[in-house]
Amino acid sequence: MANHLHVILMAGGEGTRFAPLSTPERPKQFLDFFGQGSFLQQTFQRLEPLTTPERVYVSTQERYIALVEEQLPRIPQQNIIAEIQKKNTAPALAYMTREILGRDPEAIVASFPSDQVIDRIPRFQEIVRHAAMIAQQEQRIVTIGILPEWPSTDYGYIQIDDLLGNQHVATHKVRAFVEKPNAAVAESYLEAGTYLWNAGMFVFPAKVLLAEIKTYLPEIDALLSDFVHTMAYCREFFTRTPSISIDHGIMEHSKRIAVVKADFGWSDIGTWEGLKYFVERTGARLHSDVEKAMREMLARRP
Repeated sequence: MANHLHVILMAGGEGTRFAPLSTPERPKQFLDFFGQGSFLQQTFQRLEPLTTPERVYVSTQERYIALVEEQLPRIPQQNIIAEIQKKNTAPALAYMTREILGRDPEAIVASFPSDQVIDRIPRFQEIVRHAAMIAQQEQRIVTIGILPEWPSTDYGYIQIDDLLGNQHVATHKVRAFVEKPNAAVAESYLEAGTYLWNAGMFVFPAKVLLAEIKTYLPEIDALLSDFVHTMAYCREFFTRTPSISIDHGIMEHSKRIAVVKADFGWSDIGTWEGLKYFVERTGARLHSDVEKAMREMLARRP
């Protein structure tokens, strides 16, 4: 399995929710909040034991390539792919997956946001391995869903269906992907116990994702039919491709989805309030400049 596991780090976001620390020139994924490396570096470090640097890829914007090369020097330069125009997650994953398939026809691909925090790294690695096994055995797209801790209105949700076999990690078929709810609906999801947070983590056979793209996103598939590994093709692809998320384009329609329940202490720390909650919950120590900025920004809130 490890010989065919390829990892994509999605690092193209321009997040400025942590201004003034986060800027369009150096967004959150490239910042170090805790003195343990940037969010991008920590994401790479917890995934590297599952594969090799040669099978790790980064999808980012052209202006961030130098930052990626600086922070992840062990990743081959040809594995850093620039989105010439930001067109959301479906085109980026389609392009990267087609690139990987050309190198490894049996590839299992695992895609992760680059700005999340994981508390229990060994458990995270166990669940990723399990998701890769299910993806290979069942020929499905496997998403990793987070057991919700409160009725959040900040995340989309995954409604689970029947168990998928007798697995040592709870694995379900998926009934539906649902948009970010209002407070009352989020409360009902938590009470129902059949909904997970959608954290944007996906594991899949490369061939399966590309087959689903052919079915549900034919415009993107048509562009991939001329795939060649050149900068000119990359520019043309991201210029012409429609802009759509992987959730709207594939996950809400495909019949080949499974979800693994995750309990590894996850947070995307998307706001100053979220950072404060994370620090209070975990006891994590912030860089002094980050702590100062957090206090100043929270003091301005009504």
